[in-house]
Amino acid sequence: MPGNFYVYILECSNGRFYTGYTVDLIKRFNEHSSLKKGAKFTRSFKPRKIAASWKIAGDRGDAMKVEAFIKSLTKPEKILIAGNPELLAVRVQGLRKLNCKITVYDYKNPVINC
Repeated sequence: MPGNFYVYILECSNGRFYTGYTVDLIKRFNEHSSLKKGAKFTRSFKPRKIAASWKIAGDRGDAMKVEAFIKSLTKPEKILIAGNPELLAVRVQGLRKLNCKITVYDYKNPVINC
């Protein structure tokens, strides 16, 4: 079902990145910060901040494809994407069957469209 999803990269206390997707970014960040509802990784290494996030106007499958793509990147590539979130559109062009609109979610004007 089409809707709005958010794909995000968290910077954690050990300097590594955690990537996920959700329908409510702030709520999910708070869950990651708690001991009960966070992912196993973020229970061990608390998230420091949301390094980057993108709003996916599409279906859950689109959000999952973008999430999987980011997870496949090397750490230097994730650092580059987190520092320049608008680069994600260039990188995801090769994903097949991705019919969605992606915008940088930083409470500013939309930057990325695909």
